[in-house]
Formats: sequence, C-alpha cells, structure tokens
Amino acid sequence: MRVLFTWVMIGLFVAFVLGIIALGVYSPRSGADVLDWRSARDAEDPDEEAAQMLAAANAMRRRRGVPERTEDDVRKSL
Repeated sequence: MRVLFTWVMIGLFVAFVLGIIALGVYSPRSGADVLDWRSARDAEDPDEEAAQMLAAANAMRRRRGVPERTEDDVRKSL
C-alpha cells in the first residue's frame, strides 16, 4: 500500500511540474511582458539617458557629501 501511495505522490508531483512548464511554454505573454520589463537597449536617446543617470548619481553623491562627477570624469574613468 505504501508503494502505491509513493507512486501516486510522485505522479502528482511530476504532473504538477509538467503543468507549470506547459503554462510557461504555451502562454501568449512573455515573462518580461507580465513584469513590464523593458530592455536597456531600447533607449530612445542614449545621451539623455546617460545624463539622467549621471544626475541621479550626483544627487546621491551630494547627499553623502562627496563631490559631484562630470561627464568628462566618467569618461576618463572608463
């Protein structure tokens, strides 16, 4: 009787895992769509995005009392 119970539990687990995989494979939406993720490479204006990132980094640096960085400082450090 224990052997039957064991095989039934294993079968249910395998069916559950296969069902979850089937949901992922046959879903019309991707995970990125569900989470509303966008690729960083889809930036419309990379220069504007870089300026926004530098402004945000400088805002954090001001809060810590560290001198701000300019765009030239960032380029020199690369």
